[in-house]
Amino acid sequence: MDLVRAQSRTAPLSEDSLFDFSDNAREAAERREEAAEKREFERRAAQALDTLPEDERETIVHHLYAGLTFREIAEMRDAPLGTVTSWYQRGIARLRARLKAE
Repeated sequence: MDLVRAQSRTAPLSEDSLFDFSDNAREAAERREEAAEKREFERRAAQALDTLPEDERETIVHHLYAGLTFREIAEMRDAPLGTVTSWYQRGIARLRARLKAE
């Protein structure tokens, strides 16, 4: 059974498969390109995020990545709700500007 599984993972490589531009091959190439573009954007976004002031950066991370509400972040940071939303809005605006400038 292990031999069958191992053989099914490896597809024989032929000259025809190298230059196969069928719909499936084209779609697979497009998916790889989209994945590469997404990874590059995520890298650039992470670099831009690192340049933000701590309050803005932490608010964005807690809200977008940890899924916390602004009220939860305000309680956790012992800050007014309006201040937390300002940190978020300013931080997002700065991120957009930095990513657009690149």
